[in-house]
Amino acid sequence: MLQREVPEAREILRNLVAGRIVFKPRPEARVYEFSGRGSFGHLLAGAVQFRW
Repeated sequence: MLQREVPEAREILRNLVAGRIVFKPRPEARVYEFSGRGSFGHLLAGAVQFRW
């Protein structure tokens, strides 16, 4: 989805990421580490009816 629906994906990420994402290169492992803060907010909001 991130590649197919770029504007929508950017909006979703803006709502999930709180602040900045920091990237740190690790040349010895040929990778970048990244960290940041996020929020799931209302991502899992909803209602469920249980029947006993």
